[in-house]
Amino acid sequence: MGRHDERTQAQRRQHRRSAVASSPLAALSMCAVILTGQLVPGVECPALQTDEGETIALSHIPGTFAFGDRVTVTGSGYGGSMSCQQEVLLVTTVEAAE
Repeated sequence: MGRHDERTQAQRRQHRRSAVASSPLAALSMCAVILTGQLVPGVECPALQTDEGETIALSHIPGTFAFGDRVTVTGSGYGGSMSCQQEVLLVTTVEAAE
């Protein structure tokens, strides 16, 4: 493979990354999401009942928390989950909330 071919492939890869990052859904999935509410059981996975009344499925909760606890959850965005069979917030941290 020649130097021109390598540069062209690198440019194509960069273009694909730019196109993905600029799509609205990709941007949403890459944003930090911070929600506060009460942990509740979901259909297949734990969930958060937000202060606004919305129920959000969570990828997981640490064992130090239980249903009924009031928490602030930070996630890295939303993604599909085979075990939850729905879209979930990809949890990065959970902290007790007042």
